[in-house]
Amino acid sequence: ENGGGEGTGGSGTGAGGGTPGASCGADVAVSDLDAGSWDDRFTIAGLTGPDGIAPLVYDFAQDPDGSLVAAGRFQWLDGERIPPLMRFSEGEWQPARADWELPAPADGFSAIAIADTGALALATNDSFGPRDGEIWLDEGDGLVSIGSFEGQVGSLAWFDGSLWVAGVFTLDDTAISGLAVWDGAGWLLPPSGPLDGAAYELFVDGATLYVGGAFGQVGGIDAANVAAYDGDTWSAFDFPDAVAIFALTADATGELFAGGAYGPFDEASGVARWTGTDWQTLGAGLAQYETRGVVSDLVAHDGVVEATGCFPSANGKPS
Repeated sequence: ENGGGEGTGGSGTGAGGGTPGASCGADVAVSDLDAGSWDDRFTIAGLTGPDGIAPLVYDFAQDPDGSLVAAGRFQWLDGERIPPLMRFSEGEWQPARADWELPAPADGFSAIAIADTGALALATNDSFGPRDGEIWLDEGDGLVSIGSFEGQVGSLAWFDGSLWVAGVFTLDDTAISGLAVWDGAGWLLPPSGPLDGAAYELFVDGATLYVGGAFGQVGGIDAANVAAYDGDTWSAFDFPDAVAIFALTADATGELFAGGAYGPFDEASGVARWTGTDWQTLGAGLAQYETRGVVSDLVAHDGVVEATGCFPSANGKPS
């Protein structure tokens, strides 16, 4: 700490009245820190974001080797600078790539998908202003950009050898928006016809691709917010009272679940099960105090369906 009082107490010209260039204590060399560790009063374990900004992990994908890859807006891990694409393997985080043929964007990635072949797809993220980005692809020869867009991509999925892209976006130099398909040679509309709104979720279950969002038509059929494609035919899983569906999953028996914002604003909801004819809220629903809960993601495993989103209470509104 520099000498001299604040304001008029010191004779120096420093901000606190101290002598310019005065030492702030004993010199510390980098080698002196080798045996040290981060004090948890000043930092936290795990990924951290750009200076002054909280870290965000937007998406996960599982590699064919079994490791988990996280994509998002983050730049640090335990004080070390890292790219916004990290792999969790054998209990440790490590950079997912050794080489970046395209410079990793400072704002990270909003979505990731990895095919059974190991092909990697990424959507670049844009957090501020008029949003735009690119779709990147690595099929074994390094990262290349296969398209640019205005807006934001929220979900990527490999299905039947093609890459599907969902979000609130319009592909540059095309009229394709909301839902697009890359067949390896170029961009296509969804089979049989475009989506007339936004798609927020792509979920592949075996030989079926499910699409969730805020739309009324896709593939040439009427479908309220949820639809499925089996490689030949579209089917509607109408969710007419949904504002938007953000999450889809299925359990080991094939039972389908959807999460999002739906139903009356003052009633608990959030997660519903497909009965074969309509959607039924699980239990008494999730709530944000006196309003409906909003679910942003779902996963089914070991006989349990887990939900995350905006809801401080479960099984109904608090009394």
